[in-house]
Amino acid sequence: MKTANPTILDLSTLPEQARQELTDFYQFLKKKYRPSKTGQRAAAAIPPQELADVGFVGMWKDRTDMKDAAGWVREQRASVWSRHE
Repeated sequence: MKTANPTILDLSTLPEQARQELTDFYQFLKKKYRPSKTGQRAAAAIPPQELADVGFVGMWKDRTDMKDAAGWVREQRASVWSRHE
């Protein structure tokens, strides 16, 4: 898998909202994978207060069809897995 080269990554072609989402996600990944004191990648869970600062966390909170997430998944599976006659 290729990694992004910072000298080639041109964000100017993206709309402002997409640039902000990309920046938020990048900050999230930096926090998640920051090196520990021993120099190894941090694998511990990110504290909730840090997750609250990430833009995409909670983006579906206002969706009325997601109040019962398990029910929504069941419904989606049933519609996809049902046999069409």
